[in-house]
Amino acid sequence: MRASLEAQALEAVLNGTQWLMGPTLGEQQEPDATDMHVAAGRWKDEGRVFAIERAGQTLYPRYLFDESGTPIPEVDEILGVFAGYAPLRIASWFESTNSLLHGRRPRECLATVPSAVVEAARDHVASAMHG
Repeated sequence: MRASLEAQALEAVLNGTQWLMGPTLGEQQEPDATDMHVAAGRWKDEGRVFAIERAGQTLYPRYLFDESGTPIPEVDEILGVFAGYAPLRIASWFESTNSLLHGRRPRECLATVPSAVVEAARDHVASAMHG
């Protein structure tokens, strides 16, 4: 039963947004690099983005990046708030509606009101810790 629920959650998360692979991001940031995964992998290691592994592919949600393909600066702060959370759990939070964001999803607000998304993340973690 739990595996079925996790599979359903994963499908909802994957279907909710566009997902990018490392080479796509690498091409935008370092077109002359020999390994196009370098930029995305470095950002992931630095805690500036997260990714989900699916069928041997590392997938990055499009909403974490600005139009030039660079991580939105507040993402690292949000990921710091969610330190220790699994990537799927973080992605599920970004996909869920949030009352502090007036019923919108954090992924829908990240590019326009990133500070509000940071506050929503803090509120989510504080609420989980206190009841």
